[in-house]
Amino acid sequence: MTHVLAVSGSPSRASRTAAVLGQVVGRLVAAGHTVDVLHLRALPAEPLLRLDPGDPFVADAAERLRRAGAVVLGTPVYQSSFTGLMKVWFDSLAPGAFDGRAVLPVVTGASAGDSLSVHRALVPVLAGMGAALVLTGPFLLDRLLVQGAGDVWTLDPEVQTVLDSAVEEFSAHLRDAGRRV
Repeated sequence: MTHVLAVSGSPSRASRTAAVLGQVVGRLVAAGHTVDVLHLRALPAEPLLRLDPGDPFVADAAERLRRAGAVVLGTPVYQSSFTGLMKVWFDSLAPGAFDGRAVLPVVTGASAGDSLSVHRALVPVLAGMGAALVLTGPFLLDRLLVQGAGDVWTLDPEVQTVLDSAVEEFSAHLRDAGRRV
């Protein structure tokens, strides 16, 4: 099966995006894929902002992407786009960093109107970085993700179905792509 890098672009430690990404990771592992999780908020800000590829943390993040055959990008919506943290990470990567990889964006946000704007912002960036395929990932409304005790989040059943379908489609694509190699 495929080795997947799951990237959280949320700057918050306890976030809806991270919770949803955790569910995606669980489903991919259950489907037989290996998954590495990268929380961009854990990267040191100064070298990331300087786009310093020689920094060991920035270099490690790039190497983890290089080892992955596919990528899941989790991001909340900020100002009708993906997070600045994710943008800075993209900028730190070498040209063609996503060459040949399938990408599943998983987006959380407050307004349904933001769903298309994020996809329209993200797809050209990923295509320019060489992504072979950017699936139309799920957009999950914040109000349908409910925080329970601790940092446990539950999803509205309809939203859970949308997320499960997107992950199954992504996993099936990875299985089919593996058979063609």
